[in-house]
Amino acid sequence: MPIEHELRALAKTYSEKLSGQIDARRRRGQVAIQELRIKNQEK
Repeated sequence: MPIEHELRALAKTYSEKLSGQIDARRRRGQVAIQELRIKNQEK
């Protein structure tokens, strides 16, 4: 069924987009933690 195939493709791209956003947030969080550590070391 073509509709089922389209839904599956949509779900795949959506989950990939979501995991990409989560990865980006995680990376931003790690960068923020590193910056905080550097600031604390400078004191």
